[in-house]
Amino acid sequence: MRANDRLYTQIKGGIYHSTSVTGYRGIRSSGAIQPNTGLFPSSHFKSQYSCCRKLGAISLLDLQNPTRPLVGRKRWSNWTTFLDNHRPITVLLDIDPAYLSEQLHDFDSLREHDPDCTMVAEAEKCYSRPIPINAVRRCILVCAKSYSFFQIISGHTISDTDFAQTEANFEAKLRKIGYTEPPDVSRLFDKTSPNTN
Repeated sequence: MRANDRLYTQIKGGIYHSTSVTGYRGIRSSGAIQPNTGLFPSSHFKSQYSCCRKLGAISLLDLQNPTRPLVGRKRWSNWTTFLDNHRPITVLLDIDPAYLSEQLHDFDSLREHDPDCTMVAEAEKCYSRPIPINAVRRCILVCAKSYSFFQIISGHTISDTDFAQTEANFEAKLRKIGYTEPPDVSRLFDKTSPNTN
């Protein structure tokens, strides 16, 4: 990720929750982003070791107060997994920090208590209370195959029509550039089970 990347210029300085289309529908239905107490299926093979999952908390991507460099020569790059870890579309929910009434827990503080938990050290934070859907200022739909392609929707409501049209648009753009997926990528994702909130 470069400092002048189109997506980075849109998301830098914000706090986001990354979810799947299925996860977003659950959020829309319940009216809130719920802490993961182990009831949601894993979206990635390392999710079961996640600090936020062990804490029973919501995983957030904090680009407002990152603890390591995100771009540039000395950048840490694991944080970009938040942009493509749900297929076919990763949904980034832009959270208004005014709705976050409790402290965000970062990698350094959580590893002191549980050295075996995993976390994206440079930018992941854990939040232990539900976040109302009204806290979502905008939704960014990111093409999981190439985060060069994304769609911004104002507010917190994404319709199923929005998802269908956006996915078709992404696929058309991928075909236009002749995109081919690396052969070993699919093993990192479980496409047969619902994704986590």
